[in-house]
Amino acid sequence: MRSSFEFFKKADFATWLNTFVTIVGILLPLLTWFASKGYFFEVTSAVELGIIFYLLFLQRIKSRNLIPFERRSQTGFFGDDVLFNLFYLSETEKIKGRFNALNNGYLKLYGAEVRYFQVRLMDFLVQNREGSLVYATDITNNPGILLSRDDYMQQNRLFIQAGGRIRRVLIVDEKKLLRGDFLSDLYQVIELNRKCGVDIGLYLMSLLDSNERQDFIIYDKFSVIVEGKQADETYDVASSTIFFTKFEVESYSNIFNKIWDENLQYSSKRILEEFYEFSEECIKQGNWSYFSAQRFTNKILKIKKID
Repeated sequence: MRSSFEFFKKADFATWLNTFVTIVGILLPLLTWFASKGYFFEVTSAVELGIIFYLLFLQRIKSRNLIPFERRSQTGFFGDDVLFNLFYLSETEKIKGRFNALNNGYLKLYGAEVRYFQVRLMDFLVQNREGSLVYATDITNNPGILLSRDDYMQQNRLFIQAGGRIRRVLIVDEKKLLRGDFLSDLYQVIELNRKCGVDIGLYLMSLLDSNERQDFIIYDKFSVIVEGKQADETYDVASSTIFFTKFEVESYSNIFNKIWDENLQYSSKRILEEFYEFSEECIKQGNWSYFSAQRFTNKILKIKKID
């Protein structure tokens, strides 16, 4: 014999509604009679409690059943109820885990998610905060990849046109400045950013402490995306973490401000000016072999010692 709970578990919404109406139809005359005897307050309180307990009962049934609420009475709807229940539980646990992470102020990103959120957060700022600031560092191991980021650069352009400001610092390993192809692509990346309206700077890897050599994008005081695994050209290989906590945003802001500080003689803006000065002859000749990487880096390191 089935229990009353099993009956309600298998019943659909229409059955529950009919049951509720029937119960009300039976109780209403009795409640009216009690009310006529001067028990109005007691009667209304009893009705309210009855409705509350009924709603709690429905919620209990819903929460105990793994199959979605609107499908649970349709036996045979799924090809394999057992496997579907297991899959449903597995996927909802993943979603629950992500909600928990977001509640704690961070999100892990993988693959194409990284590119999506880089653009999404800029869109979010445009829609919700006028005149927002975005600060970014980029460890530029392969400037050629940055030249392929058409969608991202277009988003940068739109963000600036909407009233936002972007400051970006390219961080390079000075050993790579010995390569003509690297220098050519690096120069094109700098020019591309400038044409988009990005306030661009350049910095040498050796001037940074190990904990400062990181890729990150700060979205105003709202959040920061910190790169874990640097993305390839298609973002098939990429991982990052978004932090929304005040501590993380301020920590990475301090790193950026140290690199950007225009009061320092070896700020990223000053190093970029020196790079352009050393690049003039190369541009005139159309040959980056004229670029003296050794003289360039020595001059920057000398400036640092003087400072």
